Amino acid sequence: NLMRTVLVEEMGVEVNELFRAVDEHPVAAGSLAQVHVAETLGREKVALKLQYPHLQAQASSDLATFEMMAGMIQPAGHDLSWLVRDVRRAIMQELDFQIERTNTEST
Repeated sequence: NLMRTVLVEEMGVEVNELFRAVDEHPVAAGSLAQVHVAETLGREKVALKLQYPHLQAQASSDLATFEMMAGMIQPAGHDLSWLVRDVRRAIMQELDFQIERTNTEST
């Protein structure tokens, strides 16, 4: 099960160490993650958003290739490395769920 795999691989814990219950079937899914309904050990209902396994590593690898290509291809002599850096920063921020957590907690 994807949810259990992600929790063990990414967080180093079993589901029952963090949650009283987690619905194994996601209530939502997107290109970056799945969302499951969970109940904390304190009996609070929460949304548990889990990123697909290895997504950050794959994105980093793909972006490194993109950066290498951007260095070799310069349309009309224009250096596009700044654009690639901006894209990398934006994608890595999207993949950093700690940023999302902080933004959610501050609202």
